[in-house]
Amino acid sequence: MPAVALLGMLLFLIISNVLLLRQNLQLRAQITGTQPVVLQPGDKVPEFAAVNLNGENVDVKYKGEGPKRILLYFTPTCPYCREQFAYWREIIGRADSSRFEVLGLARTAEDKSRLEDYLRLVNCASDSQTPLRIALIPEAVRRDYKFSATPITVIVANDGTVEKQWVGRWDAQAVTDANLIFGFAFSNSLAARQNIPPGQER
Repeated sequence: MPAVALLGMLLFLIISNVLLLRQNLQLRAQITGTQPVVLQPGDKVPEFAAVNLNGENVDVKYKGEGPKRILLYFTPTCPYCREQFAYWREIIGRADSSRFEVLGLARTAEDKSRLEDYLRLVNCASDSQTPLRIALIPEAVRRDYKFSATPITVIVANDGTVEKQWVGRWDAQAVTDANLIFGFAFSNSLAARQNIPPGQER
């Protein structure tokens, strides 16, 4: 009798483990399925036409000559974008313009006046020391570039080949990688990460 009970218990444990393993695999599949599809190094992206905040044309072409493009995709409603702007401002102000051309991307559906207010808030308005050139992109471009999250930082070679992409706000490793790519050391101070003016840190 004890042997039968032991065998039953062993059988129960085997079935439980199989069920747990199956559930684990199903959960992993669901998580993988919900991960955003993003650009990968080596992908080719298309040229596109957009407009700036004044309604003027912004044409992005890849002719195989000139600087690489640094595309900064954001939305004013994303709190992580505001934190990321601490690093983006340094790219705008310090990156070698002969090697990199910086362009901010937002959806055409964004409220323009709200977008302008936001750019003032992050010190990247047209009258700031680090103005960010803006292109309002249609939905077709957002889909082509797989912009399904914010913030996104993309480096595109002059022939339209994606060289690097960061999705989300930068962590320490992303900052280290960016230091090497852009050729200068980014600030890691709390003031920079939170957009606090120097001298007003708490």
